[in-house]
Amino acid sequence: MFLAQAAHYGERSALLAKKNGKYHAISWAKFKEQVERMSAGLHELGVKKGDRVALLSENRPEWAYADFGILGIGAINVPIYATSSAHDISYVIGHAKPRILFASSEEQLGKIISILDEHEFLERIIVFDQVNLTHPKL
Repeated sequence: MFLAQAAHYGERSALLAKKNGKYHAISWAKFKEQVERMSAGLHELGVKKGDRVALLSENRPEWAYADFGILGIGAINVPIYATSSAHDISYVIGHAKPRILFASSEEQLGKIISILDEHEFLERIIVFDQVNLTHPKL
C-alpha cells in the first residue's frame, strides 16, 4: 500500500518536518527513497523477516523511515517511547530481544549505553543524529 501511494502521489507532500522553526514538506518520492535506503541498510546488516528491531525515537521523519523500512523487509518493529527511562527501555528490549536498535539522539543513546551490558543479544545501535560514537556496537 505504501509503495502504491508513493507511486501515485510522487512529488506531493507526504510528511512535514519542522526545522529552524519552519515546516518543510517531504514528498512521497523522497519518503519512499528513504524507506528503501533504510530497508537496504537493514538487509545489509543481516536483518531478516521476523527479526525484531527496536525504535527509540520522538515523532520525526526518521521514525517513519525506520518504521516503514523495518516493515518493508518483514521484520518486527519494537517501538519504545522516547520518554521511557533506561529501566523501562531495558525491560522492553529484554523481553523483545531486538538485534538492532534505532535511537534518535545522543540523549537516547545515553539511556541505551547505561544498560547495554545487560543485553548481549543487541548487535548494533543506529543513531539518527550525528554524534561521535566509540562503543563497538555503535
